[in-house]
This record gives sequence, C-alpha cells and structure tokens, in this order.
Amino acid sequence: MTLSATQKLILIELIFSGEEPTMGFIKPVDRTPLLKGGYIELEKRGRTQHILLTDRAWAWARDDLRQLELKKNKAERTVDLILRKLGAYLDDRQLTLVDLLKPRPPSEQIRRAYLAASGGALKTRVRLSDLRSALPQLERKVFDRALMELFETQQISLFPLDNPREIRSSDERDAFNLSGIKQHVVYLEA
Repeated sequence: MTLSATQKLILIELIFSGEEPTMGFIKPVDRTPLLKGGYIELEKRGRTQHILLTDRAWAWARDDLRQLELKKNKAERTVDLILRKLGAYLDDRQLTLVDLLKPRPPSEQIRRAYLAASGGALKTRVRLSDLRSALPQLERKVFDRALMELFETQQISLFPLDNPREIRSSDERDAFNLSGIKQHVVYLEA
C-alpha cells in the first residue's frame, strides 16, 4: 500500500504528538486506508473510539523517514527536510524513533548496550568506557545511578582492571567509583 502525503503527515503527527485522538481526528478517506493497511487501530473507550499507532506505523517511520517525498508545498518540504536530518541523526547514533520519543529506562539501555558489546553473551567482560561511549545520550549521573541500581539488584558485577598495562585513559575517565575503588569492567549476570 502506498501512503498519500496526507496519510504520511497524519502518521508523523501521531508519532510525534504521542496522542491517541478520537476517530474523528482523521477523515474517513484517510482513516480507512490506514486501518486496512495496519498502520492504526481503533480502541473503544467509553462511547468513543481512539486511534492507536500499530507496530507497522513505527516500522514505517523507522524505514521510510528519509523517503517521505511530501514536497507539495513549502510546509511539507520543510517537514521533509527536518525528518531527513532527524533520520540521519538517528542513523549516526544507531537509534530509532522509539528510542527518541519513548526512551527506555537507563538501566534497560545499559543492558542493551552491554549485550550489543558482548555479542549477546552474558557474564562476559565489557569495559565501562565502551558502554558509556555507546550511550552518549545518557548523562554521567543518570548512567551511574542506573549502574548502581543494576549492581544493587545483583544484575551486574563490577570489577577494576588490576593490570596497569590494560588500563586505557578512557578506562580511567569512565570508571565507576564504588566505595572508593575505580571499577572499569562490568559483567551482566542475568
């Protein structure tokens, strides 16, 4: 199914607003194809039906963000340009729109970055400096708080690097101070 420019703009508005408006928000001429295409669904709430985005709408945004080709008028060309730039930004950081608009909790982001760095393996040594560089969107205080939460709930183990020859400047810079001891590596337990 090929979406019209209007249907694309409707999806973009729903994605970025985060709203779940009533059915009357979208004219039937656009609502019907979006429903049939699986981009939206209706949910009954009391007497009204609300529009919800489906996984297909999020997948469309992820895959087609840089190929909208709205360009009917100046406003659509501007939206098109902004979304292309946003798409490039997300690609550079290996993020999705879901990461940007509905971010995962910091502890979940750390777990995902760990699994990416370890090739999906648990109980494998990963340097904290690698995790911090994989998550530049997390401020250090937020990262450290989430790391401590994972440590206190015994989901991770932290260790220092004992061999001075192994310690890089990035390891020192990105170490986590636990009871006065610099921790350089993390192991995800579960």
